[in-house]
Amino acid sequence: MIKNELKTPTLRFSDFTSDWENKKLGDVCEIKMGTSPDSKNYNTNTNYKPLFQGNADIKNRKTYPRVYTSEITQECNINDILMCVRAPVGDISLCMHNGVIGRGMCLIRPNNFLFFYQILLHNEKKWLKYSQGSTFKSVNSRDIKAFKIKIPSMEEQRKIAGFLSAVDKRIDLLQQKHDTFIQYKNALMQGLFPRKGQTNPSMRLNDKNNNPFTKNWQNKKLGDVAKFSKGQGLSKNDIIENGKNDCILYGELYTKYYENINTVYSKTNIESNSCSKVGDLLFPASTTTNATDLATASVVNKDNILLSGDINIVRLNLEEYSPLCLSYMIRSSLKKNIARLGQGITIVHLYNSHLKTICFKSPELEEQNKIAGFLSSVDKKIENISNQINQSKQFKKSLMQKMFI
Repeated sequence: MIKNELKTPTLRFSDFTSDWENKKLGDVCEIKMGTSPDSKNYNTNTNYKPLFQGNADIKNRKTYPRVYTSEITQECNINDILMCVRAPVGDISLCMHNGVIGRGMCLIRPNNFLFFYQILLHNEKKWLKYSQGSTFKSVNSRDIKAFKIKIPSMEEQRKIAGFLSAVDKRIDLLQQKHDTFIQYKNALMQGLFPRKGQTNPSMRLNDKNNNPFTKNWQNKKLGDVAKFSKGQGLSKNDIIENGKNDCILYGELYTKYYENINTVYSKTNIESNSCSKVGDLLFPASTTTNATDLATASVVNKDNILLSGDINIVRLNLEEYSPLCLSYMIRSSLKKNIARLGQGITIVHLYNSHLKTICFKSPELEEQNKIAGFLSSVDKKIENISNQINQSKQFKKSLMQKMFI
């Protein structure tokens, strides 16, 4: 029997046996389309109602106010389910505020919001076939009301909703823990590296004898202490799942890597003379978004990784400098200085000639290594929590595939 003929899910609480019923969403939920206020009435005054227009106003599937409006069009209430009706069509979130929805959203108001939130999450991808328009995908009120789902009795709905909500609560708690550690790390970096006008940082770690470091940090210029090169031509089309060579594309420095690159995710069969050495600092050489994106550096911890052409490679003397310590410094106290070096409007470029001009303060190697080790230990905790979040999400996804039809 194929899936759409099933009348009951494969995973079920033992005290329920009756068939699930076919329903149109409009028959079991109140549905209202959003209407955008006039942009002249947008503001940041929190005395007005928050405006939710699309995914930019959602964080972790919950409403996240950015803009407020003095013009009240279509109101939404706490515990309403919100769905994007323009690309990306079908994305589901939960309304945590009494606010206003723009034309990019609709509200779905059932009598059991926790269950319908979960079943609509499960059905998100089905909305793709309802999308209309060749360039700008959207769905209309008629399609939403006619959308078919299969639902159980109210008692079973409550049981399913309670169970899946408990999984969501664990994910939320892990996400809060993750966010707290990120804030903790950012605060540490503020203290461990000198700010503008400071000779030394406000926070000093202890040396091997458990005494605080006391030597003054010294002024350095990157062009005086490093060698510079660039990667060579390598594109997404060159990536092969079972390729023989590890490689890094410049875009992955934004999406996959942080200060420390221990695992490489892409492979290719392309041969190149542009390969990494342990300790190389990798900078993205261009961006189409914000110049601040260029103020990032990652340390590669493996030899012979192929590097794409839009990567600037900075090679320090490892007997005097910790690349990892400098990577953390670049992402904190040097961020604004590096961002100012970017050139261009549509595409912002950062050249090695720019990097050579960067001035920074540096302590003795032992203190550099202490700082790098300390921040790395925090990163490992953050990574561990991220893995727990991903595992919990996969666990929930597996449950939903079995608990819904």
